[in-house]
Amino acid sequence: MDIVYSLDGAARVGYAGDYRRGADTDAGGQRCLGLLSGGDDGYVEMHSLSRERLNLATYGSWANPGNPAVSRAFTDAELNQGAGVQRNDGTTVYVTTQITGGLALLDLPSNTVTIPRDGAQIAAIEAARPVKDGAVVFRLGPTQIMLDYLRKDGTTTRLVTPPGTRQVSGFAIDRSQNESLVWVEADEIQPATNTVLFTSPAATSAAALVRRRVTAFDDPGGGGGGRMIANGGFALLLTGKATALLVRLADGAGWTIHAEPDTVFVKAMWVDEQDVWIATGIRPYFPSEITYEDGIIRLARTSLGAPDVAPK
Repeated sequence: MDIVYSLDGAARVGYAGDYRRGADTDAGGQRCLGLLSGGDDGYVEMHSLSRERLNLATYGSWANPGNPAVSRAFTDAELNQGAGVQRNDGTTVYVTTQITGGLALLDLPSNTVTIPRDGAQIAAIEAARPVKDGAVVFRLGPTQIMLDYLRKDGTTTRLVTPPGTRQVSGFAIDRSQNESLVWVEADEIQPATNTVLFTSPAATSAAALVRRRVTAFDDPGGGGGGRMIANGGFALLLTGKATALLVRLADGAGWTIHAEPDTVFVKAMWVDEQDVWIATGIRPYFPSEITYEDGIIRLARTSLGAPDVAPK
């Protein structure tokens, strides 16, 4: 079951999906996997039905969350055999089509699918973050990871290309700052090394980008800002299993945040003028290395005190 809560802790909407194990050819072996995505004005719930090779996408507004407004069905073939919903911008849904990079754009009102391509090949892009009239995405090159601007018609334009052999290891959109772009560049990825945080006002091309270095930062966990959040002129990044870094984008000053005993940080969730939100988990049981989200830590910004990390 997926449940969406508002920041005050009130449940807004919940969805339950049926998940049955078994062979796809078995009459009792249907598998239904539900995935939920939230946008500014509403949410999309997507169910993948294994036996029918069908994907059901439903959109509902936050104004009336219990009464979905649009529902459409797409076959696996239309989505290039993939259905991992990533983000939605209203009734436009960005869906993963293959593990090594590939997206499909679903327009629910018109029931159409657009798969961005480079000539005959599916474009090697992933991790869509919606912005005006499109999205910012990772561009997976043969030797380098960059950022592209993806339009809703499926065409792309290069946005960020790091110098030399450096890589873009993470990025976020600060919607409170007119969709400014925040990203991390590193020498390597998995683990990321020599990490540096950058920002720019909103742009849809490299020519329009105004690149500004914010600060270098220590990243012992090597995540490189892969699951970072930006809002209100601040960036929140996980830097280790039990440490996070809050950075003020104006001057690069930072605050170190530590996990509670016997827990780890899983994902940066939100930052605003009052609080910092981070998804937490228990340490994985041996021999498994998987850590599941099982809680949220909410810290008042006032409890962090003065910055303890100087810009560099």
